[in-house]
Amino acid sequence: MASLRLNQVFFSWEEFFETVSKYCAETYQPFVKSSCKTCSQANKYVKPGQRMYPPEMGYVYYRYSCTHAGTFKTAGSGKRETKSNKQGCEAKILASLDRKDKTKIVVKQINEEHNHEISPLLFESYVQQRQLSKSEKAIAEELVRLNIPSKTLQIEMSRLSGKRLIVQDLHNIRKAVRLKDKLAAASGTDGQLDVHQVETAGRSETVSTLPSLHKAHSSANAEARDVKTNDNPRYVTFTRPGIPDWCFDLHTNAPSLMSLVGVIEDCWVFSLAQRISEPFEHTLIFNRELRKDGYMNFQTDYEMNMAQAFYTDSLSKWPLRAKYAYGMHTSCFVTNFLELRGAASEDPMVRVTMCSAFVNSKTRKLVRSLPEWFKRTLDGKENLQKGLNIERLAPRPNETYRKKMMVLLSDIDGNKHTNYKVYIRGCYDALQHAITTKEMLRPIKIESATDGPSGEMTGTNPNVGNPSASANDSHKEVLPKWLTADIMKKGIKTLRAKFIKESLCGEEVTTHVWQERDKPLWVFFSMERETTNGNQVLFEMSLEYFGLMSNL
Repeated sequence: MASLRLNQVFFSWEEFFETVSKYCAETYQPFVKSSCKTCSQANKYVKPGQRMYPPEMGYVYYRYSCTHAGTFKTAGSGKRETKSNKQGCEAKILASLDRKDKTKIVVKQINEEHNHEISPLLFESYVQQRQLSKSEKAIAEELVRLNIPSKTLQIEMSRLSGKRLIVQDLHNIRKAVRLKDKLAAASGTDGQLDVHQVETAGRSETVSTLPSLHKAHSSANAEARDVKTNDNPRYVTFTRPGIPDWCFDLHTNAPSLMSLVGVIEDCWVFSLAQRISEPFEHTLIFNRELRKDGYMNFQTDYEMNMAQAFYTDSLSKWPLRAKYAYGMHTSCFVTNFLELRGAASEDPMVRVTMCSAFVNSKTRKLVRSLPEWFKRTLDGKENLQKGLNIERLAPRPNETYRKKMMVLLSDIDGNKHTNYKVYIRGCYDALQHAITTKEMLRPIKIESATDGPSGEMTGTNPNVGNPSASANDSHKEVLPKWLTADIMKKGIKTLRAKFIKESLCGEEVTTHVWQERDKPLWVFFSMERETTNGNQVLFEMSLEYFGLMSNL
């Protein structure tokens, strides 16, 4: 249970706001913001020689009052009875920066004595508790455009948001949609306005949308909204349409891996294009600026983690709230991460961490260090304390399932080498091929030096359905022993990838797939190129699936 007491100390206003919000929800006290003063405002009146308020702290003080505070004074003659929420309630909460240590926030006043009834039912009925989040409002606007009746819309949005909405709330949204569409038609932007004012629930709200130049990259990103950049720590947040229906190919709740990787890359590319104006105008982590200076970034490490709730119907995947953040840098390596959340979820359902190495665009060799202006601008703005460095896999076994592929012209990206997604897709296709073969053919014992008791390492006929195998091939093909199509439908839990060497157009590479006895829910991959000196490893990947050990 959230506690709030006199002289309680907080180290950020976000922590204070979150505690007050939880405290109000648990005690049913209808506190709302009544006044505040920012550090920049207060610093205007600081006398010479006096200590300034640190601007990064945001506020000098912040006061909450009960929604029934104050007294109502009619402007008319008093003949007409006018309703008002003002009942003279003196309940309040006040917090301010500590006088000695201005990096601490201290609760100065708490008055919990209300002169009116408080209850869970009344608390849910207040207008501040009925307000929809931006993502929920976006869903409501789409339903309004489908001409859903207000009563039906009220029931559906109340179920989705968990709030006690009234019909008037939906009338306000309907009015806002009509105004937004009218302004869009007048400006000729087909619904894509850079900034427009919408009157919602009796107040003016500024809604930011993505500029039209991003439509060239992705139509989904062109519909991104609520784009916000933050300098310290460095990140960008935005809301974009969710994962399309065609991503769910294996199971209604399990999106295709490559489709999900595509959605992630859309968010990644869009984030990198966002600009920050301080101390000078530049992109989020200087990708464009570094390219102009002769640097290229190669993907070296990639880790994706999915929450199990991601594969359930209960977690809404439309729209998505995205956060892309600068992690940290060491010498020529930069680590960043992306988090995707559902419309109503606080914990990320997908988190991707990526590490890139910067090379000289002419020599294609690692640079010794990133430019000083890069480090000077981003130092102290990290979101991570440690960079991503995926460990190399142990040497693969001699018996694996393998599949060959040729690098096509369409697989080459702007860096003139095989795109990172092609490696992931090649491994995933090899796994799909192996599992399909396993499901179609019944297990037949394969003689193997690594067979366990009772011939545990089993597979299908090694030459059936595998174009990589031949009659004269001494390699023993072994299908994944423990992984099944049913386990794959439960969804991927973890993906780890290590990019080791480049591959070029026309080269033939072989993907090896295997499992290990002590990790039955994991599957491992090694993508290799044959050379005169033996096989050369280009890429390594491992996948972990959700599942119960007892079912294996």
